Amino acid sequence: MPVQAKRRLHWFCSQPTPYNDFLFSALASSGAFDLLVHFRKIRWPSHPWRVPFKASFSWRCPIRWGWIDVEAIRLALSERKSYFILAGWEDPWMLVVAMARIARGSPFAIWTDCPNPKARFGLKRILRARWLAYLFSKADKVLVTGEAGAKLLAAMNCPAEKLVVFPYWVAVPPTPKAPPASSPLRFICLGRLDPIKRFDLAICALEQVSRERGAGKPVLTLVGEGPQRHHLQNLVEGKGLQGCVRFLGWKEHAEAMQLLEDSDVLVHPADWEPYGVVVLEAMTLAKPVIASDHTMAAVDRVRVGANGFLFKSGDAQDLAACMRRFVVDRKLITQLGQQARLTAEEWPANRAIALLKQVAGIA
Repeated sequence: MPVQAKRRLHWFCSQPTPYNDFLFSALASSGAFDLLVHFRKIRWPSHPWRVPFKASFSWRCPIRWGWIDVEAIRLALSERKSYFILAGWEDPWMLVVAMARIARGSPFAIWTDCPNPKARFGLKRILRARWLAYLFSKADKVLVTGEAGAKLLAAMNCPAEKLVVFPYWVAVPPTPKAPPASSPLRFICLGRLDPIKRFDLAICALEQVSRERGAGKPVLTLVGEGPQRHHLQNLVEGKGLQGCVRFLGWKEHAEAMQLLEDSDVLVHPADWEPYGVVVLEAMTLAKPVIASDHTMAAVDRVRVGANGFLFKSGDAQDLAACMRRFVVDRKLITQLGQQARLTAEEWPANRAIALLKQVAGIA
């Protein structure tokens, strides 16, 4: 029997990340795609990776004049049968490529986080709505990272038949060993120290739990760097929690995952998180998750009381109540963690490959 030719797949995204690199490596080795990844940049100041970027897939990072990537436009115009996937609709670099595909009547898809549902007003709202309606009408498919995002896009008049739920994908390692029971209880937050991440909320909730009789002294580890570090350190000092809160700064991905594995519970208290890959990573390590109801990965994957808890965004008392559940009943760490791991196992890399084969029209 003749060997079926691979489908040429061009994927445009902002920069290499551990989770996207995992997906691209799986696609490249699947035998279904001839993959070329186009990165806008290899490094961003907000993600100062020390480990050199090494890929097991083909990629390029073009030198451009402004937003004009001549080679990408050439490929978009000439490779009519290839499939193009563009990350988002706000980057002019990717939109130029989208317009080239539209001009040739060639297939492309958009892959986006859950859009922020914040209200927009005036001329900007009107122009944005019209532009997105046009883009949605021309895109072959619109991939969105979760069910909540799909509902929001439908409300933005994206045709239902074009919507495909396609989340982020992370490696599911061999079943991890539970860390030895310890006292105190170990909570952990991972992410950039930005106001929207609301690590201050986690500190305030920790204070509430810590002053309760019999709670012991649970600890909170903050992994990440950002503009709010000084404010958060002052908050910790003002509440007298210097011995209970650790600031570890920026860590490489492997280091961060080891710290997560050595902890008991992930806390993700963001006011708004369009997805939140660390939620998925915690679940692969059999860690229960406490997340705000505005963390879209948690809205998708957390089953309240089964593998974690959701709390009302911005409500420190509600967050403290969730943290208190683990302080009072330490068995929940193992019970909910095991269920979190089972949830993670429902999303292996071959599921991503199968979805993309359907999107790209591969039998």
